[in-house]
Amino acid sequence: MHVENIIVTAFSTNCYLVGDEETKQAMVIDPGGDWEAVKKMVDDRGYNIKYIVCTHGHNDHILAVKNLKDYTNASIIIQDKDKKCLQNPLYSGALMFGLAQEECFEDIVVFDGEVFNVGNIAFKVIHTPGHTKGGMCLYTTGHLFSGDTLFYGTVGRTDFPRASFDEIKSSIKDKLYVLPDDTVVYPGHGRKTTIGHEKKNNMYVKA
Repeated sequence: MHVENIIVTAFSTNCYLVGDEETKQAMVIDPGGDWEAVKKMVDDRGYNIKYIVCTHGHNDHILAVKNLKDYTNASIIIQDKDKKCLQNPLYSGALMFGLAQEECFEDIVVFDGEVFNVGNIAFKVIHTPGHTKGGMCLYTTGHLFSGDTLFYGTVGRTDFPRASFDEIKSSIKDKLYVLPDDTVVYPGHGRKTTIGHEKKNNMYVKA
């Protein structure tokens, strides 16, 4: 599996390109803005982009989705409870920050436990509400793309509308900390970590 990322938007969001090197099929996770930079990452690698995945509906994770959809015709995936963020800048937070948001619509709505494939790689959807109601992570053996649920040493903010610290704590303890300790965590912001490191050191949620 090939993983690379660029940092986009003023919120320093990690946008990931995740590809199967055998089949050259890939997905882009959280294209939150800076479309030209996202386009360059896609063009440079030359993969066939099958999916555009939004780990949740906040503006800094979705604002280049429409551009990427128009460019690749990849299918947009989002969790059911955040799908309205793609159409409504009030729900995504774009309106709050005075950011322009082009309306787009999901192709695939996913729920907890569903599995989809990128080439020969299977990814499991883990619904992790807390930061938003429709927050989700993607898991494949040894790798977790955690969106804004789990970060190095901390967790996603819960002072936004529709957020809950109790929910995010439960999501992390019950759904993420049960994964193998050596699972590499690729968060929506900041540096990589591992499940084992967070279980021992996370200041908000310890095992």
